[in-house]
Order: sequence, then structure tokens, then C-alpha cells
Amino acid sequence: MAKEKIQDAIYTRRYIYNFHYHLIWVTKYRHQTFSTKELVDEMKDILRMVAKDNEIVIEKMEVMPDHVHVLISFPPSKAPTSAIKALKGRSAFIFLKRHPEIRQSQYWGGHLWSPSYYMSTLIKSPNHLMYLFHITFIKSLIYAILVGLFAMSTQPHKF
Repeated sequence: MAKEKIQDAIYTRRYIYNFHYHLIWVTKYRHQTFSTKELVDEMKDILRMVAKDNEIVIEKMEVMPDHVHVLISFPPSKAPTSAIKALKGRSAFIFLKRHPEIRQSQYWGGHLWSPSYYMSTLIKSPNHLMYLFHITFIKSLIYAILVGLFAMSTQPHKF
């Protein structure tokens, strides 16, 4: 009698896993670095390359002007902090090396990303996964708008 495989699980020689992490990180000082389609596409390509080199699967990805959302999966042999370090560290190094003008004008300290990040685990079911990803994305967008409005309201008006 054949054993049934677990749906959506990844099978390797040593283990079976079904990890999915939603990861969000922001640019240093919330600079609007990825303000053009070309820069957004370039960062997406860099993140895909870094992920491939580090056994990380990017299931969904959005690069916003001042932050990144990724839905990732990786083997249990890799620590979540290692995945984060690989994605943030290597992508920053490659991007700033390709764009010395951005490094000089916005990131003179050499750090593209803020040291903080948000990470949560997700249950993998197609409808639930998309729902959670979109809700989290919408919440972060609303938060960014509110923070921007608050910052504008606390600055003195010039007449």
C-alpha cells in the first residue's frame, strides 16, 4: 500500500517541510529608493538571484518605493535569520555597487536597508495564502499612508 504524500509539502532525502514566511523590510530612513519601474525590476531580479544562490524560494514578491514584501520558503536546515541576512545583505551590496550615485546621495553610510524587519509564518492553502498576503500588504500600505500624513501634520505650515 502506497503512502499518500502531504499536499504542498516539499520532500527531500532527509525531511519533509512546508514552511512559508512573510517577510517585510524597509529602506534606511524610509527613502523612496525604488521610485521607477526599472529600479523595482532590478531589485526583484537581484532578490531572485540571491534567493536562488541561497536555496530560498520566493513565492510572491512586491518591491515598493520604500519597502519590500516577500513570501519565501526554505529548507529547515536554514535558520530564518540566515535567510533574512542573505536577502537583505547581498541585495544591498549588489544594488549599491551598481548605483554609486544612489549610495552617495541617500546611503552614504553604505546601508540600503534598515536593520529591522517583520517576519511571520503562514499556512499554505491557496486561498488563505493569497488572502493573508494581500491583507498584510494593504495594512502596511495604510500604515505607510498614515505615518506620512502624521509626519505632514506635525510639520509647520508655510504660508
